[in-house]
Amino acid sequence: MSSRPMHPRSTFGRRRFLVSGAVAAGALALATPMPAGAEPAVPRWLDRLFFDFQLRRLLGEAPLGGANVAEVVAAVQEIGPSPSAQAWVRAFAALGRDLARQSADMIASDPNGAAATALRAANYLRAAEFFVEPLGSSLDTKIALYREMRQSFAIGTRGQRIEAVQIPYENTVLDAYYVRPDGVADATHPAVVFFGGLDSVGEELYLWAGKELARNGIGALLVDGPGNGASLRFRGILSRYDYEAATAAAVDFLGRDPKVDPDRIGLIGISLGGYYAARSAAFEHRVRATVVWGAIWDESEILASRSDIETKFFLAQYGTWVFGGGNPVRAFIDARRFTIAPVAHLIRNPILIIHGADDALVPVSQAQQLYDAVQAPKALHQAPKALHVVPSGRPGSAHCQADHIPAAWEVMIPWLLDQLT
Repeated sequence: MSSRPMHPRSTFGRRRFLVSGAVAAGALALATPMPAGAEPAVPRWLDRLFFDFQLRRLLGEAPLGGANVAEVVAAVQEIGPSPSAQAWVRAFAALGRDLARQSADMIASDPNGAAATALRAANYLRAAEFFVEPLGSSLDTKIALYREMRQSFAIGTRGQRIEAVQIPYENTVLDAYYVRPDGVADATHPAVVFFGGLDSVGEELYLWAGKELARNGIGALLVDGPGNGASLRFRGILSRYDYEAATAAAVDFLGRDPKVDPDRIGLIGISLGGYYAARSAAFEHRVRATVVWGAIWDESEILASRSDIETKFFLAQYGTWVFGGGNPVRAFIDARRFTIAPVAHLIRNPILIIHGADDALVPVSQAQQLYDAVQAPKALHQAPKALHVVPSGRPGSAHCQADHIPAAWEVMIPWLLDQLT
C-alpha cells in the first residue's frame, strides 16, 4: 500500500482511498464475463433495451444536476414503455425548451435557480439530440438542437470555474472546455485531458466528472475531440484510429498554461474514449497516468457482435457519421483500425481500467484483454496497471457506470490523486 499521503483537497475518506490502493496494486473484482448483447442482470424499465439504457443514463445524471427524476418520469410516461425515436425527441426537446424558458424568466430574481434549471434543460436537449439521425436532411435538425443545448449549458454554468477554449490541432482547432480546480489560485496544479465516446459531448463530460475532478484539485480539459461534439458538428472533424494526435494537441495546450504542472498531466477516456485513451497511452508518454473508463479492445468486434437491431442501427448510423462523414465504405474501413491489440504492449505508464460487469454494450472480456496485454509492471510507485470491475447487479455495473456514476469516482479520483500528486 502506498505511504504517500492523501491529497489534502480530496473529498473522499481514508477508507475509500485504501480500497483504491488495493485496486492500484492489481486487485481484480471480476464477475462472470457477459457476452456482447446479453441481457443485463438488472431489471429493465422500458421494453426496448437501447432506450432503456438512455433512460438509465439520464437518471444517473440526476444526482449530478443533469436531470430531475420527476421530470424524467413525466417525459417517459408521455413517451410510453415502447418508445420510438420520434416520440423520445419530441418529449425531451419540449421538456428542455420549457425549462430553458423557465430559466430565462428566473434569471433576474433567482440566478442560482435559473442556472440549475438551465443545466437540466441543456441535458434534456442533449438527450433529444441523441436520437435525431445524423445523416441526410435530419442533420440540420440535430445541429440546431445541439446549438440550443450549448446555449442552455452556458447559462447553466455561468459563474462556475469553466471556460470554453479552442485547442490548436493540425490546420484547425478542437473545441473544449477547461474546468479550473478549486482552491489553487496561485499554485500550479495537475490536470487531465478527458475524451468522450461515440456520441459524447463536452457538456455531458462536465456532469460526469469535470466538476468532481475540479472539486478534488485536478483541472479538467473536456475535449470535443475528432468525431465528437462541436468539433464534429461545426468543423466536420472526423474520428481517427491514431488518436494520439489529438491527445498530443491537448497536452500541448495544457503545457502552455502557466498554472498547469506539465509533469502532472493525466488522461481519461470514456466508452469509445476508452480506446482513444489506451491508444494514446501507448504513444504519448507525457501523459503520466491514464484512466480507461469503459474498455474497448476491438471496436469492429463490438460492431459485429451486436444482437439487438436498435443498437446495430444506431452504431451503423453514428459510425457512418463519426468515422466516415456520411460515407459508409470509409466508415467500415476505418472502424476496423480501432483495435488496441497491435499497440497495447507499448503502454508503460500507469493505467487504470474501470468496467461494469453488466455492460450490455461492451463485454467485460474486452477489459480483461486490455489488462492482460498491457506490459506495465505492477509495482505501485513505478507503473501500476489496475483493473476494477463493478460486480454484477450492483449500482455502477452498467456501461461506464451510467446508472451510478460515483461508483467510478470512488476508484478513479483517489487513484489519479495518487499518481498526479
